[in-house]
Formats: sequence, structure tokens, C-alpha cells
Amino acid sequence: MDHSKSLVILSDIHSNAVALERCIAKLKMMGADNLKKFLCLGDVIGYGPQPRECMAIAKGFPIIVRGNHEGYMDYSYSEKNLNPVARAAASWHYHFLNKDERNWCLNLPQVKQVNLPTGMVIEVRHYAPNSRAGYVYNRDEAEKAFKDLPPEVKLVFVGHTHQPVLMEKKENGKCVYTPADELKKHFGWDTPLGLDRDSQYIVNVGSVGQPRDEDVRSSLVLYDMKEHELKFVRVDYDIDKVVKMIKENEKLPNSLGERLLVGK
Repeated sequence: MDHSKSLVILSDIHSNAVALERCIAKLKMMGADNLKKFLCLGDVIGYGPQPRECMAIAKGFPIIVRGNHEGYMDYSYSEKNLNPVARAAASWHYHFLNKDERNWCLNLPQVKQVNLPTGMVIEVRHYAPNSRAGYVYNRDEAEKAFKDLPPEVKLVFVGHTHQPVLMEKKENGKCVYTPADELKKHFGWDTPLGLDRDSQYIVNVGSVGQPRDEDVRSSLVLYDMKEHELKFVRVDYDIDKVVKMIKENEKLPNSLGERLLVGK
């Protein structure tokens, strides 16, 4: 895999600039720090204590799609059936950000198709297609997600669940669902995975700022266009620093920091 020519796909930064900056530093060490090759799948903001810092970095990415937490910046969080922690975080973000910052969030597109130089068509979005509120947790739900995917789209990158997953629909229609624990067990992190050019894939890249697969490290994906292979990358960052910032913010529930310590 040629890191310098690979796309970097990341999602669910969630106002955690400490994690995002560490990921970029790790990518620089790998030779993959060209921000013009970064694709962001939404939820730049939400939950964490550093929305402005994350937005400032994300504005250097060529493609960003809107996540649900960006959508809450039209005050819709007040009408959603959110749990108390998510509602408190959304409320703080809404009142902390100014009108221009909220409008930036709301004006992001929900889906983008990208025609790669190789002729490959990929799609980037926050939610998995044709799924219940974007959540795909098993093979049956993956089959539904592939159902209406145009045949020319061979690769879809999604976020939202904060859990890395590789989903494949083979040429014969068979669907394979490989969650984070199996990816780690069978391939290990940082191992390039070759993709079948006759299959369609939906790849959940996991979360930079709030992983939920019981691995506290940030998660993102590299995609080598020429070789048609991808790599799940995990990155350590200073979690205690973020936990401290959340505790110092009287409007953010402490549980948002505590969950970072266990990766749930």
C-alpha cells in the first residue's frame, strides 16, 4: 500500500481535537498527511469539548458530509428522542457555536459520490444506505443496506456507529459482514486488505473521537485507489487530557469522558 497516494477516510471526530491532531501526526509519520486526500464522514462536532478546533481542521478537507450532530445545529435536537447525555451535549454545542458556525454545519451535503482517477465510483456518507437510522450491526441489516446501491458504486464509506466494520456483497449476491473483533482477530489492525473488484463494499471506518468497539484508540481507514485495498488504522491519543477538559466543562456530562476510557 502506498500511503502517500492513499485516501484517508475518517468519521465521528466528535469535538475531540486531541484525538484528531494525534491521528494527523500518526498519518504524517506514515506519509499520508496530505489533507487534500482526507474524506470526512460527518459528526465533526458533538459530545466532546473542542468543536471549534475540530471544525478549523476539518475545513481543510476537500469533502465533508453532514452527520446527525451537525444536523442538530438547526435546534432539531430539542425535538429528537435523544438520551439525556446526547441532548445535553447537543445543547451545549448549539449555544457555544455562533450562527455562522452552525450554518456551516447545516450546509454540509449528506451524501457525495466521487469519481476516482481509476474509474472507480465511491460514495461517502454518514449513515449506511437503506438502513434503520444508519445502524447496521449484522449480516441481515447489511444485506438491506446493499439492496438499492447502484451497481456502479463499488465502495461506500460510512460512520455513525463508531465501530469499524467491513461489509461485502459478492458478485453472486452473497453478503459477508465482518465486525471489528473479527477484523482484529483475522487480519490485525494496520494490515492492508485487498478488495475484489467484482464485489461491492460498505466500510464503516469507526470513530476518531469516541470509539465504541471496546478499543479506546481512534479508528480511521486508508484506501489505496490503484491497488484497490484498504487498511484500518488505530491511533493512541491522550485520553486523560480529553477527560479532564470534559470535567472542566460544566455543561458536558462527565460520562462523556468516562466512556472514552473504556471504548464504549
